[in-house]
Amino acid sequence: MRHLTTTRTLSFISILALLIFITIPQTYAYDTWTTYQNDIRHVSAITAPQFTNASEEIKLKWRYTIGLQVDSSPAIADIDNDGRLEIIIGSFDGHLYVFDSENGNIAWKYKTGGGIISSPTIIDINNDSQLDILFGSDDTYIYALNGNNGTLIWKFKTGNLVHSSPTVTDINHDGTLEVAIGSSDGYVYLLNARDGTEIWKNNVGGIFLSSPAITDINENNIEDIIIGTGNFNIVALEGTDGHIIWNYTTDDVILGSVAIADIDNNNELEVVFGSSDFNIYALTAKTGILKWSQKTDDRVLSTPAIYDINNDNTTEIVIGSTDRHLYILNGSNGEILKTYTTEDEIMSSPVLVDINNDSYMDIIVGSNDRSIYAINHQGTEIWSFATEGKIVSPPTVLDIDNDGFLDVIFGSYDGKIYVLSTNPDTETLNLEADLNADYIETLTEYEERLPISANYNTIDSNSGKNIDPNNITDDNYYDNNASYVTATNNNMTKKTTDSENNKTENNITKKIDILTYAKSLAIFTILVLLIFITYRIYKKRTSIDYLLKR
Repeated sequence: MRHLTTTRTLSFISILALLIFITIPQTYAYDTWTTYQNDIRHVSAITAPQFTNASEEIKLKWRYTIGLQVDSSPAIADIDNDGRLEIIIGSFDGHLYVFDSENGNIAWKYKTGGGIISSPTIIDINNDSQLDILFGSDDTYIYALNGNNGTLIWKFKTGNLVHSSPTVTDINHDGTLEVAIGSSDGYVYLLNARDGTEIWKNNVGGIFLSSPAITDINENNIEDIIIGTGNFNIVALEGTDGHIIWNYTTDDVILGSVAIADIDNNNELEVVFGSSDFNIYALTAKTGILKWSQKTDDRVLSTPAIYDINNDNTTEIVIGSTDRHLYILNGSNGEILKTYTTEDEIMSSPVLVDINNDSYMDIIVGSNDRSIYAINHQGTEIWSFATEGKIVSPPTVLDIDNDGFLDVIFGSYDGKIYVLSTNPDTETLNLEADLNADYIETLTEYEERLPISANYNTIDSNSGKNIDPNNITDDNYYDNNASYVTATNNNMTKKTTDSENNKTENNITKKIDILTYAKSLAIFTILVLLIFITYRIYKKRTSIDYLLKR
């Protein structure tokens, strides 16, 4: 009987394992990156950084020279399912780059018809067990690419530049993913993630850089979209049809994105953001009513990060301003607790993480003074690292090579991608030899596209003067009163001719990772055989026990 009990137990475990294998989808080391900083509420606090060692040093691990400015924030995922993480980032040279995170080698790159300021999103949009990449471009398109090889799945044309970053989630909880994104044509779009078809759009006015944050603000089991606009408003849109739930008007354009969190421990969500009117605002998420505002000395283009960084059971808000200050605010009332001053404007958005493993959250942020900083919860610098260009790109922080030390990944206006490590034994890889061919190719391609860029009719809404379309993120978007500049697309007839990746632009590509399915099939077959064997043993033992009883 003991053997029979053991056999029954083994059979039960095998069946349970098979059920788990069938019902739970395959996961990756980092299986999705659903929006900027991989957080659809944009809180930007990394509470589980997955590292075991502590250091207050920072060393260059590798860098790669693209040649043109990098505004895009890097996404991290194992997009080819090889057990190694890749870094995915866009550049103003018009390419989306995929790097091997450990050595900086380019896995592949995809060329669009305009600069890429939008930050990529990584998720499997078509249920083929292959991660896909979504992003916007200045050529007016939103792209979806196969993550394994960069082939085009679909692209969707908007009416103007797409600087906004896509946020992907199941808006109405029907099992289908949707893509929310804004465009400089003034519309917020909701698209079907699988095929890029439009579900709805709503003209809320001149979206520039702000990206959608998503949560269910009215508790109706439908996710809602909150985004800043070029007409000075923060708008909350109903996820099902895009109608406006509420809007809040500031005194100037809103270029950063909102963050959504319970900042005062009242079990209700608030919306926090900065405006070019020099203020930081906190609104009630459900109604859009002002809770508090805090004045700075210049424009606030940064997206806030939110967490209890000093373990005092009070939520803090961290945000940068072009007055050169990084602000740490009390979430309950907006009171300024600490500031840290850099040598130039802070346009980069901060990331919160315990970089030195001391149980307190630290702040990682870039500055236009060309340096990236690590600052502790008391506003004291831990370390800084200098580049040769201003740092507008929000950094990404995690252990990309599984060495137990956190890494910091970001782009700079010096045209380089940087990977820094807190491992004091890090040896810098020399990748500058890789510069020549790719850099020359990049410059040539960009020069060919300059006449096309001139077709963007970018106009100061007050003076009527044309703005340089090839420097679209600099201060030429503002006059002396920091007025908003609208951008409209006058003539977009650009044809993409890059033979590397545009051979299949007119077809929806559904690539299957054969190796992944082969592994899955092998595991499935083993489980079936195990169940069959245990069943035969069970039948045999039952027959023996029956005979013994007789």
